Amino acid sequence: GDRPAPFALDRVDMKRGYCFVFLKDADTLAEKDRVEQYVADIGGMNLNNISKALRAEFARGDGRIKRKEDERRKKISPSETLFVVNFHEETTKREDLQMLFEPFGELVRIDMKRNYAFVQFRTVDEAQRAKDATNGGKLDQSEITVEFVARRMGEGDR
Repeated sequence: GDRPAPFALDRVDMKRGYCFVFLKDADTLAEKDRVEQYVADIGGMNLNNISKALRAEFARGDGRIKRKEDERRKKISPSETLFVVNFHEETTKREDLQMLFEPFGELVRIDMKRNYAFVQFRTVDEAQRAKDATNGGKLDQSEITVEFVARRMGEGDR
């Protein structure tokens, strides 16, 4: 039959029983209406073995928060320490992070908290290579975010 054109996806992120679908911005009002209608249509849908009533909704906000985050990230200076977030806290172990980051250089420490970690390399160059290679990549089926640790105001090199 007639299948509508697919939607332009930016990425899909799954965590803790939720799925976040990031769509690219609609180019036209008609495309925006089509996306809104689709989200309304799939709400309540039965997905065998997954959900008896799928809940589909738009995230609140209009993208300003994401743009602010992107601007903030641009201002962070490279350092030896990376902030890694969005892995599964129940299944991801320290060894998983070690295996992911070891190929990029000498690890000084890995400090894990719930679903985020600080991974420190011996040099800024090693951390830069690791960040470039792993940011947005997958770890245990989750798309991870890897960025340099933001230093607090007044914190210099120790």
